[in-house]
Amino acid sequence: MSQKIVNPFRHQPHGPGDDHDHDHGHDGHDHDHDHHHEPDEQFDPAQQSLADALKVSFMVLKLFMAVMAVAYVFSNVFSVSSQEVAVRLRFGRIVGEGEAAVIRTGGLHFAMPYPFEQVLRVPVNPQQIDLRNEFWWETPPGMDPDTAPAKMGPLTPEKDGANITGDKNVVHTQWSVHFKIDKPVDYFTHVNDPNLARELISSATQEAIVFALAQLEADQVIRAQVSTDATVQRIQRVLDDMSTGLKIDRLQLRQQAMPGPVKEAYKAVLTAESEKAQNIEAAQQEHDKIMGETAGEAHKPLWSLIREYERAFTKADAPDADAAAVKARDAQLKRLDEVFRDLKLPESHGGIAVSGKVAEQINEAQNYRSSIVATLQAEANTFESLYGVYNGNDAMRRIVIGRLTQDTREAIFGGDVETIRMPASALKYLELSRDPLVNAKRQEQLLIDRRNASKPK
Repeated sequence: MSQKIVNPFRHQPHGPGDDHDHDHGHDGHDHDHDHHHEPDEQFDPAQQSLADALKVSFMVLKLFMAVMAVAYVFSNVFSVSSQEVAVRLRFGRIVGEGEAAVIRTGGLHFAMPYPFEQVLRVPVNPQQIDLRNEFWWETPPGMDPDTAPAKMGPLTPEKDGANITGDKNVVHTQWSVHFKIDKPVDYFTHVNDPNLARELISSATQEAIVFALAQLEADQVIRAQVSTDATVQRIQRVLDDMSTGLKIDRLQLRQQAMPGPVKEAYKAVLTAESEKAQNIEAAQQEHDKIMGETAGEAHKPLWSLIREYERAFTKADAPDADAAAVKARDAQLKRLDEVFRDLKLPESHGGIAVSGKVAEQINEAQNYRSSIVATLQAEANTFESLYGVYNGNDAMRRIVIGRLTQDTREAIFGGDVETIRMPASALKYLELSRDPLVNAKRQEQLLIDRRNASKPK
């Protein structure tokens, strides 16, 4: 028993036996149809399966197209890392103005899909350009310029780089310039090419370095006595005039050298100057040590006081010196006397105590003075007492004289003294020496004299 399936895609024409009543109105084309159709033709199972498959395929295609449409709409969703910024371009124009156009870190950002909008990224982390060969001698292929030996022959301008200094000398230098993109909008508008940005910075830096070193002496460059602040400002002016959006952070002198033919001679000069500086430093340290041992911490202000007194003394000693100069000298001398008496500087010079050998010698002198004064005072007291007795009677006078004679004899002959007594008429003079070497020479000379005297004339 066969099953008849209606074909839903097929329109059946009218057959000759169909009841088809037509009432056609031609005005306005109004139709009044009374159609009688035969039942629609039906599919067989294979056709029905194909129709179902087509329906499913169309549904999957529609779903896929819907997903693709959603993916396309959100295809330009992006995020920005901490080392970069982004700018949106809508039909080739930057969206926003100034800082508002710059997209920085912080979550997801939406942009219309390409080609309506485009997202451009630029790194903002610090970057570096090394100028290693621009002002350096020619380096053999495959050799690092930092370690390449100096060229000993004459320089070739087409191959060897160098700087001419203000004193008309030639030096070689290597530099590093550190920069970053500070204004992304200006960078996108006027540069938008990393290689071009590096070329611009390199050219501006070389021009500024040539200008800067032309103001210095070669010795200053070799000793790295180069201030790069003005050079950085000059480079930045050039970049700002072109609205590049680039900012120079730092310029560093990496290495400097004299040309090969004079390198050893200059090194000898540097060595001599280094030894000179070391000797000066050693002498200064020795000076500070001696002065510290002499007067302690007060040596500098004490020396200043002495110099002030010397200047005042020189003015007062001049032939045309007036009373004011003499008065100033006396005032300086009085102040020095007070310092050495009290062993302390005046408050105007720090009020520091004077110590060291100066204090030791002054204390020793003061102690010696006290001892002498005490001894003389005791002698004066003794003399006064003896003088009173001496002025008494003759017996007491003889006693005093005898005592004084005995004291004098003990003072002269006491201790390690050799006493020789001999008649007054024995010799006219007495030659004495306790040095055995002197005695031996005298005996030798005496024998020579006797030998010469015994020879016949």
